[in-house]
Amino acid sequence: MTYTGTAFAALHAHTSSAKSPLPGILDAEPSLHLLTGKPKSGKTTFALHLAVAWSQGLAPWRGAPSLPGSRALIISAEQTATRLERVLRRVTDSAQLGSCAAWSHRIYLAAKSSRGFDHAGVDVDAMRCLLSLDANGLGALRRGLDFEQAGPDPIGFLVLDSLSRLKPAGISENEADWISPWLDDLQALAADYGLYTILIHHTGHANRSGAAASARGSSAIGAVAQVALRLDRDERRPRERTLTAEGNEIERGSHVFEVADAEAPEWHVDYFRPRLSLEEEINAAIPLGEVVPSDSEVARRILAARTGQPVDASGDRVSGQLRKDVRQALDRARRLGQVTGDPERRTTDLAPEQPF
Repeated sequence: MTYTGTAFAALHAHTSSAKSPLPGILDAEPSLHLLTGKPKSGKTTFALHLAVAWSQGLAPWRGAPSLPGSRALIISAEQTATRLERVLRRVTDSAQLGSCAAWSHRIYLAAKSSRGFDHAGVDVDAMRCLLSLDANGLGALRRGLDFEQAGPDPIGFLVLDSLSRLKPAGISENEADWISPWLDDLQALAADYGLYTILIHHTGHANRSGAAASARGSSAIGAVAQVALRLDRDERRPRERTLTAEGNEIERGSHVFEVADAEAPEWHVDYFRPRLSLEEEINAAIPLGEVVPSDSEVARRILAARTGQPVDASGDRVSGQLRKDVRQALDRARRLGQVTGDPERRTTDLAPEQPF
């Protein structure tokens, strides 16, 4: 379309109201988002976490805005339906994101079955067609969306898992001339039907910096998507994930989350809960007005909260670096008058909780 004159005013009226449903992570307009990470880093869990919150109109974590509440569609050629259903329930329970009964009528799931395609009442050919988004698969998806989006309760969130499994068999992810047109089709799908789309992919073996450059295959993969997200895990801190975001209209930045580790009960800690700052951890470790214990004791309480496991009074597991960081934070608090008196007591918050 060509715009000139008064048409620009109409265009501005349309675009000026655009607002990201999740600032710093999702684009202001429905578009394609690339989510990369190493195997087992939590990419699918993160996407399903967003789907659960999105479909119920809930904030995905502390400090985040409530998501739109429209329906969600998950297409996975990577995992079976039974496995994905377990992840959806685990995320719901551990993060206390509404209820499974609420989202079970708000989320559509197209995936392989561990028993083959033998679900009663499911169009087997249509299901199989969606698991390869070639011309036939994209055509079937568009026909389904034509029907769904015409109703009063359209789909607004789409998860595609994963690029390597859903791309047409004849397309190489290493060749820009092949992969770019297919990604353009996915971007067009997002724009045409108002879908915030998460396409899951793996990072390459090379240690390339940046979310957009780290995707395995052609550099076009990170270029076509409006937002590139990368989820990293640090083997030294198994309960942490760092999400790096880059986009044309979002500020480049990183967000650190904590997740339940493999040994923790499912209810133990929220999935993808923003990690507290050290000052916020000290606030939680020392109730307002309590006599401030020793630096080692504060560090012991913080470590116990981080790991979800008791740390004995000796504090042998507490690192010297954590003790040092706590001591420096408390010294700053004393200089600012946040810890006063004899005996010393915490009088104000060292760091107010900040919105995500």
